[in-house]
Amino acid sequence: MHKRDDFISNFLYLLNLRERLHPTNLCIFFLKSQTLYTNGSKNFWIHGTGALGCLPQKLAIPRKNDSDLDQYGCLKTYNRAAVAFNTALGSLCDELSTQMKDATVVYTDLFPIKYDLVANYTKYGEQTKHVSFQTYRI
Repeated sequence: MHKRDDFISNFLYLLNLRERLHPTNLCIFFLKSQTLYTNGSKNFWIHGTGALGCLPQKLAIPRKNDSDLDQYGCLKTYNRAAVAFNTALGSLCDELSTQMKDATVVYTDLFPIKYDLVANYTKYGEQTKHVSFQTYRI
């Protein structure tokens, strides 16, 4: 049986955006990956986060106006943070790959994949744009 370390999933679920995407967490992730490697793990598939600003959970947060929404109805602030996090995570994976010579480290940036689902919804068979909570304002 293969054991997974869902560290990224767990901290993305439990912490707020500022805490989740903090560079300290990337250092913790780096150290956990090295520990797994030292204990025999040789294959790593690491993925970045998706378009956080398009999640209904984020869109439901009360806001005074829609100035932070992009042309697809997603929150730009969250998406910028997700892109920055993924860029840093990708660099970290490059570093892991360099240090762990006999391991396979595969990094996948999920942001453009998931954002494309929102931006080009008709290409994927959806008839209407996601409208989840976009108009919820205080």
